Amino acid sequence: VILAVAFFLVRGGRFQAGVALFVSGAVLLSAVGVALTGFAANARNLTELTMPLALAALLVGRRALWTAMAAYAVGFAVGGWRDAGHLWSTGPHAPPTLPFGAVGTAIIGFTVVSIVLDRVGLSLREGFDLALARQRELEKASEELATANAALEDEMARRQAAEAQLIAAQKMEAVARLSGGV
Repeated sequence: VILAVAFFLVRGGRFQAGVALFVSGAVLLSAVGVALTGFAANARNLTELTMPLALAALLVGRRALWTAMAAYAVGFAVGGWRDAGHLWSTGPHAPPTLPFGAVGTAIIGFTVVSIVLDRVGLSLREGFDLALARQRELEKASEELATANAALEDEMARRQAAEAQLIAAQKMEAVARLSGGV
């Protein structure tokens, strides 16, 4: 349902809202799924969960990226507590072999990916804003040059008209001298 509504929003010209809805739905469903089924049951699928992070960073904005990261961190932590037997389980499981545990490693990994995506997204947005500002400056300079060019063309036309009048006056003066001498 969320995907269908997001699709119709994008098709209706509301791209930002459609992507935001899709990212929110995907992150919410993923985080709740990890929390309810446990972290260990979802550990092999973690790379698939990075897509909403990338979409959030590149298409929606920094707030969406870090909100998605926080939702994932909560889902991972609850799933880890569930796996450890503290929530909805029969008891603690064997400790993980990773230095920070599977949950800690996933949170650290997702945080690093989020930081990278944040920087890339921010750089792209800043570059785009800079390009738009330069385009506006160039358009303004182009308008100023067009105005100056029009003024120069008017001045050239006035000078050509004055030159033509001067040549006509000189011709008449020459004709007057010739006829005066006869």
